Amino acid sequence: MKHSLSDRRIAGITIRVQQWIDSLVAGQALNEGVETLYGLLLAKRTAFAPGGIASAGFSRTQQLLCKVNLDLHERIEFGLNDSDPYQRMGALLLIGWLSGIVSPAEIVYLGRHYHCVHRTLPPSPQQLGRLVALALSAEEVMVVREKLVNLREISSTMMSNFLEGFGEAASRSLRSNRPKR
Repeated sequence: MKHSLSDRRIAGITIRVQQWIDSLVAGQALNEGVETLYGLLLAKRTAFAPGGIASAGFSRTQQLLCKVNLDLHERIEFGLNDSDPYQRMGALLLIGWLSGIVSPAEIVYLGRHYHCVHRTLPPSPQQLGRLVALALSAEEVMVVREKLVNLREISSTMMSNFLEGFGEAASRSLRSNRPKR
């Protein structure tokens, strides 16, 4: 009985985030930023690149390793099509956390009742931003950064901190990838 109440609560929270995403205007910058983040969180892991945080952390089954070298767009498409409901729920939960749609009290509650939330949620939005950036090559960082910058339209300290962490890690990645003179 207690578990079904928790299941209904997490379902309600993620539905609330999904409704917010559905309310965004297609084709506008903010929508592109949210879609990019959602795709990055669900990107498929390959033998050549790590997968998205929601894809890895919210999976309830052992994920098969894709042995094909896919580019970022292909990893995102594969992840979006191959993800299970728990992984999608995790991606929505992370976006809701960053956007301020999911309250800190709800995060604490979910962390207590769901091991995957407790295990996957980084201690800070900056850390999540760093983890997302570190999963990308320098070339991918340049492409993604242009889209994620649109998330600044969300007036949330958590999102600002996420973007700060992403930006710091992205800058380091780009500096370390420069050719030596």
